[in-house]
This record gives sequence, C-alpha cells and structure tokens, in this order.
Amino acid sequence: DTTYPDVTVEVRFKLNSNPDSTSSSAAKGWIVSADDGGYDRAIMLHDWRFGGKPAITVGGTVGRYTSTVDAIPTGEWVVVTARWVSGSTSNLFVNGVKTS
Repeated sequence: DTTYPDVTVEVRFKLNSNPDSTSSSAAKGWIVSADDGGYDRAIMLHDWRFGGKPAITVGGTVGRYTSTVDAIPTGEWVVVTARWVSGSTSNLFVNGVKTS
C-alpha cells in the first residue's frame, strides 16, 4: 500500500551556518526525517543531492520536491513548514510563503 496519511510539520530554527561540505550527514541539513519502511518523509535545508536548496521527500525516490528558494538565511529565525498530502501535491513553505 503506497498510501500515507496527510501530515503537516512546522519547524522554527536559527541556522548558524550553511555548510558546503558533502562529507557528513550534518552538512546535508536534514532537520526532520522519519523512516517507516519505505514511505519516508524528510525536510532538508541544504542537501547537495537536492541542489543545496530546501527540499522535502516522501517514499525515498518515489516523490521529492526541491524548492526554488536559493538558500535558508543564516543568523535569523526561520519557519519551515512541510505539508504532505496523500494522492496530491505536497508543499514546502518558508516563513509562510509557499515555494515553487
């Protein structure tokens, strides 16, 4: 069954730096991730595998979305919201603005 429940996750944080290194998982900026055996969900801030931009995934390679936001700003409070919708389009918001 590839159906997963709808869920919205919101995270408020202040990013101190935005590393370019690809040598560690911390450099990938995964702030929320869940593994339930195939239909995983994650919020990434700057994973190089997603162009170094904010992104969300579901189901590993089944579905992923990379935003057009250049980068998460450093040194200021930011709110990132991910909304996963079963059978429809999932969305990513940065400071309340839906990314495209």
